[in-house]
This record gives sequence, C-alpha cells and structure tokens, in this order.
Amino acid sequence: NNEEYRKQIERKNKYMWGIIVIGVITAAVAYYFEATGRMQVDDYMLGVYCGIGVGLFAAGIALLIRNRRLLKDDAKLKAARLQATDERNIEIASRSLKIAAMILLVAMYAVFLIGGLLSPVLSKVMSILICLFLVTYCIAWKVLDQRM
Repeated sequence: NNEEYRKQIERKNKYMWGIIVIGVITAAVAYYFEATGRMQVDDYMLGVYCGIGVGLFAAGIALLIRNRRLLKDDAKLKAARLQATDERNIEIASRSLKIAAMILLVAMYAVFLIGGLLSPVLSKVMSILICLFLVTYCIAWKVLDQRM
C-alpha cells in the first residue's frame, strides 16, 4: 500500500543524504589537493574527482527533491508505487542487471588478461575485483536463498 511505499521512499531519502555527503567530500578533497598542492595529482584526475563529487551532489539533490514531491502528492505516490511494483518493470530491471553484470565481468576479465601485459598492478586490481564480484554473488545467492 501507499504507507509502506512511503516508508521505502523515506528510507531512500536517507541514502540520498549519504550520496550528497559523499559527493561533497569527494569534491572538497579534490579542491583541497588542488588548492594546497600537498599531493601531486594530475589536473585531469582532479577534474574527474571534482566532476564525480559535483555529479553525486547534484544527483542526490535532484532525487531528494523528486522523492519529497512524491511524498507530498498521494496521486503521484500511488502512480510511482504501481510502476515500481509492476511485474514487467521488475523483470526488465532484473534481466538488465544480469546482462550488465555479465558484460562487466567479461570486460574485467579482458582487462585482467590484456592489462596484465601492460601493468601488473592493473592485472592484480582486476583479479581482486573479479574475485570480489564472484564472492559477493555467492554470498548474496545464499542469503537470498534462505530469505525467499
């Protein structure tokens, strides 16, 4: 019902505040390194970090505003709840995540193999990420299997 969905939206709003804080910290750290010069960071990477921070901040604010508008209007809240609980949309999201995960895993494996020829550090990082993905998948499978 709408009250349960309202609680979900309020919980998501707490996550949005976390995203906003992470964005501000990321941009502030990039600005700090640029302003003080304490750590030599490439200008391009400073721009990337600052862009990611500002992007997280802006996305968090936009989603927070959208969620607050939903909470104020019962008709919009009901429409959003129906869309979120639509079985077709849930199946589309599930299949999209499966496809994206498989493509990401294949890409990480390719970077692991090819990148290892160029940089051993890159190969190690990719192997750790692949293992992290697989371990997380197995743990999530077992936890969800017990809960469902």
